[in-house]
Amino acid sequence: MHGLLFGISMSLISSLFWATAVINFRKARDTKSSLVVNLGKNVIGIIAFGIALLVTGTSLTPEAGIETQLRLLASGVFGVALGDLLFMASLYLLGAGLNSIVGCFYTPMLITGSILFLGESVSPGLWAGGTLVMAAIYLASVDNLKQRPRSLKLGIIIGFLSMAATVSGVVFMKPVLTTHSLLWVNFIRLLTGMLFLIIYLMIKPGRAKDIEGMKIKDGWINLIIGGLSGSFLAVFFWTVSLKSLPASLVAVLGQLTVIVILIFARFWLNESLTPRKILASFIAVTGAILASVF
Repeated sequence: MHGLLFGISMSLISSLFWATAVINFRKARDTKSSLVVNLGKNVIGIIAFGIALLVTGTSLTPEAGIETQLRLLASGVFGVALGDLLFMASLYLLGAGLNSIVGCFYTPMLITGSILFLGESVSPGLWAGGTLVMAAIYLASVDNLKQRPRSLKLGIIIGFLSMAATVSGVVFMKPVLTTHSLLWVNFIRLLTGMLFLIIYLMIKPGRAKDIEGMKIKDGWINLIIGGLSGSFLAVFFWTVSLKSLPASLVAVLGQLTVIVILIFARFWLNESLTPRKILASFIAVTGAILASVF
């Protein structure tokens, strides 16, 4: 019971830090491209985890088999590079509130991945919960048609692909958490993701615009705050909970971030918090819970 409460506490703390990060990433995105925001937050995360490794005396090069190395490589590419890059694009297209609801795809997708690849038990309420999540997304997307994002469909598709990449990263990483330091695992994942993004920046058409965005002072404070709270603190507490709890339960608890982000977006980004959005958020969370509990 103590371990369960500890894991739940870690997950809830992670949700608070991630909600703070999302709001700051959204502000930084006003002056910088998704690619620059991702590179920036990864650099901040790498520095923070690197300092933590040095302070704790954890080895930067522990013994790791080829399977472990490949798992972390794949987890970094899918979960950190592709997942976060697509997430930032969706966040910009949809706004923090609606994007958080689209993120509810994450729960049924991670539960399915946990069943297929991690051997976790099947939840009878999986399909019912998934249906509720989809209903919530539709409910939120038709809220006040005049204020819907112009690229609503594109934003939802990109958000879905982001969740798929993130889930893949979790599935690759989960087995490694029981055998290696959480600090080292996160350091390697972020480093891999950053190297992938740097290569992408070098070959990306129109990269001059991305580089120009780096020179703009506005948004850097938000990026630093978002990087520390999201790429370091939120990620660390999330991996602690993922090590302590089944991935399906962590997915459910993570959906509490939806409520926090909607509230934060109302006060920090002046996004509307309509009764329909509130209802959609609660339906999405209920669906996520139903997918795992029953």
